[in-house]
Amino acid sequence: MRRVKIMAWAALFMMVANGGGSVCLASAAQARLEKVEGDVFFRTAVEGGTWTAAAVGDAVPEKAEIRSGSGATAVLIFEDEANATVEIRPETLINLSKVGHQAEGRDTEIDLLIGSVLVKAEKIEGESKFKVRTPNSIVGIRGTEFEVTVE
Repeated sequence: MRRVKIMAWAALFMMVANGGGSVCLASAAQARLEKVEGDVFFRTAVEGGTWTAAAVGDAVPEKAEIRSGSGATAVLIFEDEANATVEIRPETLINLSKVGHQAEGRDTEIDLLIGSVLVKAEKIEGESKFKVRTPNSIVGIRGTEFEVTVE
């Protein structure tokens, strides 16, 4: 209950500071680029599809797409997640379809459209979820290391 009140006051403060504009609490949940080598780009729905060169430390929000060129790699870390990292391999395209908090825990889903990712996650507790979707499968993670490839 106390956390809900704090979040409500924080939202009110942000709305007043923003001149009465809307506030999205889910936007705080995101991934961050920890490593970038070669031609790696991302775009968000907010930017209207403009690809931007990725750099170490960039925050990557929900619904963003990340693509890596030939010989390029990147590593994403998920804030507040159980030490989860996703290594994006060369010539890969992913979409961060869900990166957010639910009442029961975190809910993270990555769509792997083409290419390959290496996922490392420590044991995920409670109702939190971490999934990698491909055109033909969904892999739910509770704590492991594995690679998924789409050709």
